[in-house]
Formats: sequence, structure tokens, C-alpha cells
Amino acid sequence: MSLDLTYTALQIDYMSENIKIHRENHIARISKALEKIDSFDIDHHKARIKNSLGMFNWNIPRISLDSFNKFNAHEFPQDYYVVSTDGSHIDVDRHMPANCYLINIGSCILKYGNNSFATLNSIPNLYAEYQDLIISDRENQSKSVLVRGAILSAKRMLEELKALTKLVKEIDNDIPILALMDGSLIMLDLIGQTHPEFVKKELVQHGFVELLDKIHELSKRKKLLLASYISLPKSAEVINSLRVSNCSFNEIHCDLNCSKIIPGNRSCDDTSNQIIDREVFSEYLSPGQRSGTFQIDIDLVNDYYLENQIHFFYLNTGHEIARIEIPQWIEEREELLNLTHSLILNQCKLGHGYPVSLMEAHEQAVITSSDRNHFVRMIESALDHNGVPTYTSEKNLSKRLRWV
Repeated sequence: MSLDLTYTALQIDYMSENIKIHRENHIARISKALEKIDSFDIDHHKARIKNSLGMFNWNIPRISLDSFNKFNAHEFPQDYYVVSTDGSHIDVDRHMPANCYLINIGSCILKYGNNSFATLNSIPNLYAEYQDLIISDRENQSKSVLVRGAILSAKRMLEELKALTKLVKEIDNDIPILALMDGSLIMLDLIGQTHPEFVKKELVQHGFVELLDKIHELSKRKKLLLASYISLPKSAEVINSLRVSNCSFNEIHCDLNCSKIIPGNRSCDDTSNQIIDREVFSEYLSPGQRSGTFQIDIDLVNDYYLENQIHFFYLNTGHEIARIEIPQWIEEREELLNLTHSLILNQCKLGHGYPVSLMEAHEQAVITSSDRNHFVRMIESALDHNGVPTYTSEKNLSKRLRWV
């Protein structure tokens, strides 16, 4: 029996009507959120936060007096560097003939102004030694976890920052250097997971944060900026802040007060249900403008980042609303903050909406399906050459030997 398109058409009409109603309600909530921002009372907000004792079910940032201000881009120097890194990896695969993984780090150095140049590179690293395949507890070597999945993604992020640190250290010049990463400055892969504490200490405290410290030290000897660029951000942290002031209960306690109320019917949903930060800031900021800064307030950062607390602002690039994350030492110096804003905005203009340096670093880092297949064949060939028998699962073999 063929598809009854007449009956399906009625369902499509009903769906489109619902989408239209949803869209109208969505726009109305964005308008209400903008009104809340315009009348935002930071003292009232802080009092409500203190009164709640953190008993709400969503992340909110720390807000300062200028968080909801708007800032225009400043002039930037003719001569400057932009250095970016990005990475990709081939995970450990039980179907492969060897227990290993590969991380490929792409890099881009762009020099603007006098004697301008571009340097593109990629460096793949194979990890196959036992100590590379696990993360051990420094205080108890009998405890270890395998490096794969989310942990490998976090390790790749660490290698991206390590490469970035090495590149900016090698630039011996007095002109500004923007060190730019793709994505967050927070090891998001380690949040909300049941990873042992020693894994977080190893990758975050003894890895990522130590590199942040090194970049900070370098910034004291050269005009060095560090930031990360998040395209099409899905965060609702700022919107969640509006829930605090919109809560109808004297004491905010989500589980106690609202556990039996259907989402959408809670008092805090009036301005914030199903909308995200970028939707509001796309109306709030004009092209080229950025918001004030917000400080990230989550356990992973508070516990491990120490002097490298992470702040963020939203930037209207003229093409999209991007989220820019920066370490505290950038946020504290207005000159560095303004320069970061202007240089990233210019990178987006040069890249037709996305930072050109990140675009080029990504192209160097990408691993294609063909690359992955060739990588496996290279392993098989090398093992065979050394007289080591290889094997693979019947499932993996079936993917290569199609018979239908």
C-alpha cells in the first residue's frame, strides 16, 4: 500500500499551525527577556542568589555591573599575529589490530601588517605505549582508566592548548598576538560524567590549567591575548539568571517548590522557557557590538581553574552571535579585553562570518573517512612486515567485503 499523502497533508498542516503558534510565543518570550535585561537589578539578583543557597536546577553565571552593557569595537593595530589550533582524533577501536589512538593537531599562524605571512601545519601523534593508553592516579598507581571516548576528547583539547602555547612562545616580537581556540576553554567532556577525581586532576589541574598559567606568564612579557570562539552557542546561562528574579517563591528551591509543576507553567518560565542566550543577544546587540562579561560559575572551574577563572561575553559578528570565552587576566584589563573584541571581530570579517584562522587550523586538523581507513591498513601492513599476526572482528571484516 502506498503512502496516503492526503492524510499526511492534513497532519503537515496541523504541524505547521502549531509551529506558527510556538514561534509567536517564542518571540514574545524573547521580548519579555529583553525587558527584564533593560530593568535588571543586580542588587536584587544577588540577594535572591544568596537567599536561594544555590537550590536551583540550572547553571547561572556571576553577573557584574557592566554585564548587560553594550560595547563597540575599538581600533586595532595594523601589525599583529593570530595563532590558532584545532584538533581531531581517531579513537581506540576494538576492531583495529592494535590498541592505539591518534591525535592530529592543525595550526595556523597569520601575521598581518608589515611582512605579512601565513604558516599552516598539522602534526599527527600516535599513542600506543601503555602509559599513553591510561590515566593513573598519582597517589595510587593501582587505579587507572582507559583513554577513550570523552576522556580522549579532553586529552585532545589539552594537546590543542599545548600546541598553541608552544607556537606563541616561539614568536619573539612586541606586537599583539591573539591566541585563539575553537570551542570552550572549559573541559566540558569531564562535566556531568562519572569520571574519577584523579582523572580531572590529571587533565585539568596538572594539564590544562598549568598551560593556562604558562600563557599567563608569557603575557607578562609580550602583548598576548587568549580566547576561545564558540559558534552558534546553545548556552542559556544568562537567560537562566533571569529566572532568579522572576521566581514567585520567597525562597528559591526548584525541587521543593516546582517538582510537581509542568515545565512551561512555572513562574520563571514566563521569560525564559525554551529560549537561549544567543536569541536574546541577537536582538540586544548591534553588528560589531559585544556584551559585558559574565563569569562562569560551575564546580569544575571553581575547583580546578584557581587564578584562571573563565569569563565570557557575547559578540554580534554581523553574521551570528558568538560566545567568546577568556581567562580572568584578560577580563581584568580593559585594554586587552577591547583588543580581543576587535581582533576576533576582524577575523570574522576576513573569514566571511567565522574566524579565518580557526577555519584554516580546522582544515589542517581534519581526518577524513579515507584517512581513517588508510590508517588501519597502514597498521596492518606494519604489523605484517614485522611478522606480527593481525586480526579483526567478523563485523569489521563484513564492512569491507560487501556481497549484496
